[in-house]
Amino acid sequence: MTDLTLIETYKSFLQAYSPEQLRYIPEQGVWSIRQMYDHLLVVAHEYLDSVEACELASGEQTQGKTEFGEYLFNIGGFPPIKIQLPPELNAAPDNTKTKEDIRRELDQLMERMTGLKMKVDDKCSYYKTALEAGTEDVHKDNKIEIINP
Repeated sequence: MTDLTLIETYKSFLQAYSPEQLRYIPEQGVWSIRQMYDHLLVVAHEYLDSVEACELASGEQTQGKTEFGEYLFNIGGFPPIKIQLPPELNAAPDNTKTKEDIRRELDQLMERMTGLKMKVDDKCSYYKTALEAGTEDVHKDNKIEIINP
């Protein structure tokens, strides 16, 4: 499944939810479906910002990964455990957007991904991967604590 196909799947699932289902928070500390969509959109744009920075770079990155980036790379992704962000980064996602707002934002994300992919394919094939860029730039000044369940 490609990234764009996955987003199309998210869009089709979105249509099945009522407004009440989208905003429902089952218990304290658990996000609504609407908040999960918002989080996915915000984080996707953060990573695309890093891809864009790579595309604008004028040379090969030689700094390597952060310690956390190296850890993620070695285990093949985020671990299946809760990751606790510092309080200033741990605000709950938006729970006020309409279904149409979310759909429009998913469409905008797809457009941005498509445009950046063409640029990156042309210019950055030998630069850092998007994952490396994301873990370097997004988390370089943030302490992220991994909490074992």
